Amino acid sequence: MYNKNHYKEIYSKIKKIYLSNYFPFFIILIGIIIRLRQYFVNRSLWLDEASLALNIIEKNYIELLQTLNYGQAAPPVFLLITKFLVNLFGPSEYILRFLPLISGLLSLYIFYKISREFLNRKVISLALILFSFTEYNIYYSVEFKQYSLDLLFGLIILFYGIKLYKSHFRNKYIIANIFVGILSIWSSHTSVFLLAGVGSALLVEIYYSNYFTREFKIRKIKLLIFTYIIWIFNFSLHYFLIIRNTTTEHLYDYWSEYFIPFPPLSFYDLGKYLSIILGFIKNPLGISYVIGLIIFFTLIGEYFFWYRKDRIYFFMINFTILILIITSMFNIYPFASRLVLFIIPLFYILITEGIYNFYCLFTKNNKKFIAILLIIITLLYPIAMGGNKLAQPILKEEIKPVINYYLSNSTGKDNLYIYYGAIRAFRFYTYDKNITYIIGADMNDLGNRKNPGLYLEELDKLKGRDKMWFIFSHVYQNEKDLFLIYLDKIGDELDSFKTHGASIYLYDLQ
Repeated sequence: MYNKNHYKEIYSKIKKIYLSNYFPFFIILIGIIIRLRQYFVNRSLWLDEASLALNIIEKNYIELLQTLNYGQAAPPVFLLITKFLVNLFGPSEYILRFLPLISGLLSLYIFYKISREFLNRKVISLALILFSFTEYNIYYSVEFKQYSLDLLFGLIILFYGIKLYKSHFRNKYIIANIFVGILSIWSSHTSVFLLAGVGSALLVEIYYSNYFTREFKIRKIKLLIFTYIIWIFNFSLHYFLIIRNTTTEHLYDYWSEYFIPFPPLSFYDLGKYLSIILGFIKNPLGISYVIGLIIFFTLIGEYFFWYRKDRIYFFMINFTILILIITSMFNIYPFASRLVLFIIPLFYILITEGIYNFYCLFTKNNKKFIAILLIIITLLYPIAMGGNKLAQPILKEEIKPVINYYLSNSTGKDNLYIYYGAIRAFRFYTYDKNITYIIGADMNDLGNRKNPGLYLEELDKLKGRDKMWFIFSHVYQNEKDLFLIYLDKIGDELDSFKTHGASIYLYDLQ
């Protein structure tokens, strides 16, 4: 039977490991392993990834700087570097996802460096657990989209903003920030939010600071304004040459429910505020339970950042968040899931600051273990998600094995029908093959999702054909069930093959 001293000894050993200088790097290492595990699974490109990948293989360098096809938009540096890599090594999933992976790996270390500036060293590891193990941060590190770059450049802007402040606005850091801003603008559409937030915080800090002389302030404010003019010029150039020509209709239609209503004129609007907050905590913040605790720790973090001697940390975080909220209120940018992935480090820092001060308060009142229990409860889900993703990598729409099954089993004379949600991935994986197929009509445009009987009318037109393959991916289960029930009625199933999120069926429709 263990005595009390034994438990104290175990607690002391755990605490010693946790507070060691090496423990944060252990967490980073686990985060790297999880991301590499996801990367080397080499899952199939799903609809959104395939849509962007088709642009890469179909367009030349100049055309990639113009309006992209399939409702896609991505920053030019990301597109051009990816195109260069594809030209060198071919359009494999590994090559397409290489930049997002590198961005995700670098983000782990830069977040650690930022956490050292914002947080007490005792809780840096807690912030790293949130950042390294939550689901969407892992997922977008191996997604062929620009969101991982958005996250990376947001962190870089924040890091160099802090460096500039702590250097007492030395000229070399001002110059460094100029180049960081330029590179960020052309590499990430969302970098403008961090540049505006961090830039505003630096101006407020130097203007109200009692540390500097009036002459010093005037000189440095002029240099900061010069920096911001360069940033604004680059953003304006980027906007008028590229962003303005991108397809925005999809952005506003698809994300219409994620613009924050202002002013709130009804209970529905107030409910929408709550819905957006809760939705953000789940995705992309990646915490699906103890939401009340997360909000509680965030508010505590806000309180203690406000009452710090150096309020610039509060301003850098909250000016960025406020600017994003304002743009959403004016229907400029939706406050939604992956589109706001770049601000989750700010909330992880707020949450961790809240956890630290909550712990300190309970320690003073000899209730340390109550605080530890609540902290463990808060971190349990991210840790479990990290472990789950290590054991079971994320899969989405595994259409590649389905296509390979078709290529291996088709006689070459069989007919082929491709559900419209699968066509872009199918085209990517067969871009160098001469395959004849029928594309299912886009039911979003035709309204078939409100009138599924239109699906059946389309299938009626296929009656009388001999063997016909049907490929499904990016399809609602009830729609697929409707297809199969009707196909069983008008024909005979001869073969089938199913994978995660994709499937193929062979029917005789004679």
